[in-house]
Amino acid sequence: MIATALSILATVMAFSAGDKSNAELLADSLKLNPSILLEHLSSSSASLSDKYFASGTKGDGPMVRRNGSRDSLEALVGKGIGAVPYLLSKLESQNPSLLELGGTFVAAIPFKNHDPRYRKGPVDPWPLVEEDDVSNAANAKTKYRVREGDIALFALGQIVNRWYGILRCYPGATFYSYHSDDKSFVQEVRNEWKALSLAQFEQVILTDIFHPDSYARQSLALAKYRSMFPSKSENIAEKCILNAYGSFPKGRPSGRFPTIFQQIQPIACERLDKVCYKLLLDEKKRSRFGPDYRFTELDILGYLVLRPGYKEKAIDYANAAIAKKGSLASHFSKFLQMQGEIPREPELHAHDGEPLGGQGLISVTLVPTSASNKSP
Repeated sequence: MIATALSILATVMAFSAGDKSNAELLADSLKLNPSILLEHLSSSSASLSDKYFASGTKGDGPMVRRNGSRDSLEALVGKGIGAVPYLLSKLESQNPSLLELGGTFVAAIPFKNHDPRYRKGPVDPWPLVEEDDVSNAANAKTKYRVREGDIALFALGQIVNRWYGILRCYPGATFYSYHSDDKSFVQEVRNEWKALSLAQFEQVILTDIFHPDSYARQSLALAKYRSMFPSKSENIAEKCILNAYGSFPKGRPSGRFPTIFQQIQPIACERLDKVCYKLLLDEKKRSRFGPDYRFTELDILGYLVLRPGYKEKAIDYANAAIAKKGSLASHFSKFLQMQGEIPREPELHAHDGEPLGGQGLISVTLVPTSASNKSP
């Protein structure tokens, strides 16, 4: 009874937030609980408008659909490009929120950063920070109250996939993107994003998917695309998979953002299953990319193990990788443990049928120990 009542209340709250105007939602964001607003604005924030999130303590589990209501800032970001003109108009607003940064033990340190619409090269959203800088700033005990203009800038960045207004926390210091009194910056942002059409927005996101400056940029762009353009997302996902395999622009995600193969789980289909499995067994890719591609293998296995008809294939592949005793054998073992499987012991005799996927990873037969064969 209580659970049902809470569910109804959450649904009502979600609809009420969705029915509010951009102005109402931004004003309500100023009143958000400071800890919630701080979490939203932090550097580990993913896409607030996405209906899915990566489960698991480290964000390495399956994508799960969000339940419950959205708060005002999440609802505002969920308005998409329709909210962009209003957000641009509020970038200079000095109205205070309930969130104050800094204090006795943590300094609030401003930094200027512009993550442009048209990138000429890789963009590093964070300033170079030395330990002495943090220590000296911490002694200053500076404070800063987050303003409406800061929240508007952050919400804009969430919509157009740019690193605007995001906090980065260090021991002793919190860095924040501070622009609401910088007229030249505000005008530059307005010039870049004014009169943004749906077709222009789609091109921005496609550029972030196929020509990213970071894995995080690519991952979040793919999430935005599958939400905004569901009828086209399957084709784009396939191209993204083929382009992403074996190489990671400017590093990999570290639990902070979902992998490409997690991001396609909400639109999983037989076509993408076949693409992923064929890619997994591609000998030429293996020879070209060497050991670095092994993490991509694990990402693909994480997708396939959830798909009908592929669970046993994924488990067999992981066992073969463990039997080869490569540098990432422990990671494949962890993958099996997450599936409730026990690694199998290899027997050195000829295969009774087709070699494991035909991929030439290892020429042994995998014999189950205490784990029995299970259908997908």
